[in-house]
Amino acid sequence: MKAAVEFHGVVYISTADEMQHKDNNDNTARYLVDKGPKLVKRCIKEGILQDEWCINPFYGNDHFNDY
Repeated sequence: MKAAVEFHGVVYISTADEMQHKDNNDNTARYLVDKGPKLVKRCIKEGILQDEWCINPFYGNDHFNDY
């Protein structure tokens, strides 16, 4: 994650789950599974990612703190 942020500057994370993508007929986006949300939360806590980079493409800002 550090390397991705260093290379791209900003790394946006979708907080939408698989069901939200299916409900919105969107099979183009990727969603986090299993331990993904824990990894993102840890990266936010350690300052690698910013909470504002976590966005639900269907419902706007939907931060991982709300998970």
